[in-house]
Amino acid sequence: MRHLRAFTTVAILLGLLLAGLWQARFFFLQNKVTFLLNQKQFEDATALVSRLSQQDPHNHRTQFLQIKTMTLNGNYREAAKGKVARQVIDRDPEVLYWQSLANWQLSNDQQARQLAQSFLDSGETLPDQASMLIAQSLAGRKKSLPDPASTSHGFRLLFPVEQAVYLAIVSKRELELGRVEKAAELAARAFGLGNRNNATLLNGAEASAIAGTGGQAEMLLAFSGSKSVKPLYEKLLTAYEQSNAAARTIHDQDVAGRGGRLDLARALSWAATAYLSEDVTGNMYPVLRVMAELQQEYPYDRVITIRMAVVLETLERYNEAYSLYRKLYLDAPNLVVGLRMWALEALPEPLVTDNIKAFMEPLEVLDVITTQGLAGDGFATKSDFIVFDESGSADFQVKIAESGSYTLTFIARGDKAGDNWPLVKVMVDNEFVKYVYVRREAWDCYSLDLILDSGAHAVEFEYVNGDTPAGGSEMRTLSLRSIYVTKPGAV
Repeated sequence: MRHLRAFTTVAILLGLLLAGLWQARFFFLQNKVTFLLNQKQFEDATALVSRLSQQDPHNHRTQFLQIKTMTLNGNYREAAKGKVARQVIDRDPEVLYWQSLANWQLSNDQQARQLAQSFLDSGETLPDQASMLIAQSLAGRKKSLPDPASTSHGFRLLFPVEQAVYLAIVSKRELELGRVEKAAELAARAFGLGNRNNATLLNGAEASAIAGTGGQAEMLLAFSGSKSVKPLYEKLLTAYEQSNAAARTIHDQDVAGRGGRLDLARALSWAATAYLSEDVTGNMYPVLRVMAELQQEYPYDRVITIRMAVVLETLERYNEAYSLYRKLYLDAPNLVVGLRMWALEALPEPLVTDNIKAFMEPLEVLDVITTQGLAGDGFATKSDFIVFDESGSADFQVKIAESGSYTLTFIARGDKAGDNWPLVKVMVDNEFVKYVYVRREAWDCYSLDLILDSGAHAVEFEYVNGDTPAGGSEMRTLSLRSIYVTKPGAV
């Protein structure tokens, strides 16, 4: 009997020891998840927290980490719909903050607001001041946020999804204050960091259009969930019609105060071309009327004239479009205009290549990358260009003699599938630069400005949305040809 009692005691002690060791190991792995998140190793954190959830699905700390990890890894739908037990909220109220961010990214703005309010009501604080500012803004308790360039509130310490939300909120405020260039710049940065909130993307599209970056406006609009440019077109049209010296307000649908009258006219001309492409027959006459008015007021503005040529091309009035392109090109040679003119001439690919080379020859071209200089995956090489039929990347090096500002120009074309054209993510030396939206079936010119140090730099063009839309038969493809490095304004 004594032996049995001793054995039972040993067994109990051994069981307690093993349970303690298991708990210690479990606690260690939970801390490792936090470490991986702080190191921005989101995929590894996701895999580890999934294992922990399988081992103990009711552990409150694991449930909190799972919601946080989902949000940081971009699994917003899963994070938003995840049911959180009351004990999890009581012990880790921060879970409400992460679910608020997930809902905001899904454009569930009201739900995001309620969750942020609940988090603040809990009295819990977040480790970074900038995170608290985001929570206060989402809860509607703070209208404006400090400039992200300020180092006093810890913006740089935020996770990417938090930075995206922060920049999008500031961008919206900048637009309200009429600072369209700043608003457009912040909207682009927010999009690059993963902002997909519909309302702020629409604000960014508006700011980008007025700031003169029509391609960026079209990209933000396409990813906003809006099925039509019509609301933005009508808003810009109303603003343009109302814009005069005596009536420039910010809050009465009149955004003339957000940019000069010419900026607004150019924005409207961009929106008109996009509106026409949605329904050529139904929108033809109103768009032609608007474009005629813009040309009458600004007969020598090249931007508006180019867009009038685009309208004519869309209407298959090719001779008139060609005449406008040719006049513009002869007045001041421009590669964007040249490519459109050569497309209407139906030149064979080798001749297009020769024309591009002839255009670039007198310019101060610092580096040229042809298809032979491209490495990567997911593309097929043709005679003068490469074609992506699926997501992939093209990598190359540029060599810079001295530090300074440069322009990277590339020639590309795309095929639209579903609601979106090809989206290209540009990285330089493993650092994100911007997204470029390739929104034309014919060859077109796309440029981005860079500040580079002297020496060699690794550039990557990643084609990120090469999937075929669900239920669709269209294939979204991207074609890329020569890439040029020049001083700003050369092309």
